[in-house]
Amino acid sequence: MRKMRNLLCAIIAMTGFASSIMAADSLVKDGDRIVFVGDSITGHGGNFGPNGFIGLFKEGLDAARPGSNVTVVPLGGSGQGVGSWSNVEKQSREKETFLDVKNVNVKENLDKPANILVIMLGMNDTLSPYIGQDQKSIDDWAKRYSDLIGALRERCKPRVTALGTITPNTEDPKSPKNLLIAELNKKLAVIARELDCVVLPSGESVVEVLQKGRTCKPDFHVAGDFVHPGHFGHVAIAVGMLKGLGENDAAAKLVSKYYEKFYSGARGALPALSYTIMPTAMPLDSDQASFDIAYFWTPSASDKNVTKATLSVPAGWKSEPAEFSGLTGTFKVTGKLDHLVNVVKLSVKDSASSKDTEIKIPAPWLIGSGFINQQAWQAPSWTYAPEKGVLPGEEQFLKGVGFGKTPEGWKGNPIKWTKYLASVDHTGGNTPGSISMFAVSYSATFEGAFGVRWITSDKDLPVKITIGNQTFAGSMGLVLALNGEQVYSGAVTGKKVVKDVVLKKGLNCLAFKASHCQWQWQFSIDLSADKPEDLAGLIFSTVPPPEK
Repeated sequence: MRKMRNLLCAIIAMTGFASSIMAADSLVKDGDRIVFVGDSITGHGGNFGPNGFIGLFKEGLDAARPGSNVTVVPLGGSGQGVGSWSNVEKQSREKETFLDVKNVNVKENLDKPANILVIMLGMNDTLSPYIGQDQKSIDDWAKRYSDLIGALRERCKPRVTALGTITPNTEDPKSPKNLLIAELNKKLAVIARELDCVVLPSGESVVEVLQKGRTCKPDFHVAGDFVHPGHFGHVAIAVGMLKGLGENDAAAKLVSKYYEKFYSGARGALPALSYTIMPTAMPLDSDQASFDIAYFWTPSASDKNVTKATLSVPAGWKSEPAEFSGLTGTFKVTGKLDHLVNVVKLSVKDSASSKDTEIKIPAPWLIGSGFINQQAWQAPSWTYAPEKGVLPGEEQFLKGVGFGKTPEGWKGNPIKWTKYLASVDHTGGNTPGSISMFAVSYSATFEGAFGVRWITSDKDLPVKITIGNQTFAGSMGLVLALNGEQVYSGAVTGKKVVKDVVLKKGLNCLAFKASHCQWQWQFSIDLSADKPEDLAGLIFSTVPPPEK
């Protein structure tokens, strides 16, 4: 449990949230009119009614302060960032303007006085992305945010201006998107001090719930699409906003009503066993990988029972210690990720019951990213045209040659090489064919990437390759080659494309070039065979073989 607490503290520290700019006493008065400005998450907050964070915010207040009679107004728009909301504000000065919530007129509602103004923006600035990762981009974003606050204050003249911290983009706190969100949230704290605002810990509240949920269920989620919070995520946002406004009793009412219900639902019947996997080392020159695998046991009887936990690993792997006694512990595991799915078995028992679970760790990919390849997207409609964006070394990469290096004649940013391991923290989950580029790259507009797996088969093996994605928004393309022969070239959408190919006996190279235009960037390259055991016999590697 200590490791989980330490992780949670590190995540919250990364957000840059400062408790000193939360309200110590309640800032909400009876009869207040509270206007919420934001993106599609705020739109959902209004459109989901009692299950959206705006409805839940009011529920908490009504439960803690019957007769408070506050009015809530949701002004949320899909795709909106700080800069585009400034355009919405300007447009709404002259004409009626509508966003996501039906019949809620931005002009009408900003022209009326608001007692409290709540702004929660920034998700789409990182998701699209509208901004870069460099310090100038962050500073410019903060300047636009300050200007928007000034414009909104001029319109609705609030007594209190509150800034909601940005909720997670993916559920991996170390993803490039979330690292930038941490910096933006730090900027919100600075803005709040400079402009006499309060900060509402909406993002921190969601992270706290996520981390606790993972101790109940390995694939617990607060956002089913890894961006837009579900019901529990909306409860967490409402709790964070109420706390930030000094309404601790109202927040406690929501926690009491919802939290344990969600957690117990995630656990299911007791005893319950959950776990988390955190890679700690994945060197480029080896197929060996190291992990921390933490387990969490919720007994069906008294927690005074002696609990014993063990981890069985494949031949050649190491796990330390041999066993744990206690409700939680962390195994240090090292092994070769050389199968499509690598399985370790976690077993926990106490004096009353026992439980086993298989932990499936997919084979990784070797991925090179961080470069811009705008030529692959043709204006004005930004149609994917891979033949227009061929780069130096691309032909060799698709043959499996040159991986881990930046080729001669390369222009622009050098290629950044890393191992990618599919996980429950990202779109596509931990299925072995999924590649969520948000895990390894900021995924800038027009960014490109190369990726590869080497696959050894003991026979000629017919397989199917299924290409698709699991995103809700995004433009992306793919060139896929097997042993240097093109298998697919075109856009990747939710409509699956199936290709019949043959893995030859011996070493095979499955390589791709991926291109990103905007929004999400996840795609899948799934292998299947008539007999599943044939896939189980394949050997995978991300270490380039010696070049001839």
